[in-house]
Amino acid sequence: MAGLPDATVVTAECDPLLDEGVDYARALEAAGVRTAYREYEGMFYGFNNRTGLIDATKDSLDFGAAQILKSFGLISDTTKIASDEAPVETLRSPTN
Repeated sequence: MAGLPDATVVTAECDPLLDEGVDYARALEAAGVRTAYREYEGMFYGFNNRTGLIDATKDSLDFGAAQILKSFGLISDTTKIASDEAPVETLRSPTN
């Protein structure tokens, strides 16, 4: 994975693939890839496809867009784009 471009990984707490997303983000970071990670508490698989129905959807899309702009050097501070929600942004140990 070394040499890959910046990566953004978004996961949902109630997603059956949550642990795989966490593992992927960790592997990217371990390989030296600049990785932005965000987990949305209480959300389920596919929540970010529910535009207009779930508030966290807009935040997740804004977060992803901001990371792209940041990767291309078009912005330096992504907090000006993302909403005021405070999802978990640190990698955590997968549950057993």
